[in-house]
Amino acid sequence: MKNKSVLFFLLVAGLIVTAWPAPSAKAGTLSIEPVASGVWAVIGEGGRANAGFILTRDGVVVIDSQINPRAAEAMLRAIRKLTDKPILYLINTHAHGDHTFADHVIRPTKGIIAHERTKSLLAHGGAKMLKDYPRVVGPKEAEGAKITLPTITFTDQMTLPIADRTIILRYLGIGHTVGDIVVWLPGDRVLFTGDLVVVNQLPWLGEGETREWLKTLARMKTLPYERIVPGSGPVGDRQSVDRFERYLSDLRRAVVEAFLKRQSLEQLKRTASFPEFSHDLHYREWLPLNLEHAYRQMEKER
Repeated sequence: MKNKSVLFFLLVAGLIVTAWPAPSAKAGTLSIEPVASGVWAVIGEGGRANAGFILTRDGVVVIDSQINPRAAEAMLRAIRKLTDKPILYLINTHAHGDHTFADHVIRPTKGIIAHERTKSLLAHGGAKMLKDYPRVVGPKEAEGAKITLPTITFTDQMTLPIADRTIILRYLGIGHTVGDIVVWLPGDRVLFTGDLVVVNQLPWLGEGETREWLKTLARMKTLPYERIVPGSGPVGDRQSVDRFERYLSDLRRAVVEAFLKRQSLEQLKRTASFPEFSHDLHYREWLPLNLEHAYRQMEKER
């Protein structure tokens, strides 16, 4: 879509209906993995949403709250095995429920931080997302899900006021949603990407704007980091970002070739194949959906 402001209006107004098809997560299915000194990735099993936390001298910074309250409580138990210091901040990388609908469990002492557009998405479209959540993740796994609005927002960049560790929040542009942010730890050379990047699985494009997403990834790659904690999938590195970028590029290239050949969408779905990604999680079921998303989107770009 050429006009970004129109895209944002549609998303906030709820005129673009989207869901995040994250599988359910139960307490005990989380893998807690050290990424750097005091920096931990919380990896959801089987492609479920990731989260993370950072230990500082004054307390803990949590990144995303997990798919449901039980998973959030499991993460809190893991944190309490490492420190009894308070949870200072909770950072939401974007608005989707598998990253935000357990925010009320975390209860940070200083606030919940998100991009201003993420707060708008939750304020104006969160009720519909919450209504759809049982259908998306299953009724049992949606139990206890709630909308909790961020209390602190920013536009482009924010540095957390923490003395012993530099934690920078950056908005790099539209991607998976209109409000995605990354959490960058320059001293540790670690980047929490949220769903701007997933590793070893196909992304759920949802409301993703693929042309702008590629520009956002290009900006991401200018940051100095060595390891990433993606929105889903295992901890990765710069090559993981390159590989994800290739997937989006290949997706758009396949659509351009279909336009040149005057192929219909159904013909494209039948013939498109991406061997590099054929063993990724969700390849079989989500590739046709991603092709349709890109095809419809790029028809509007022509």
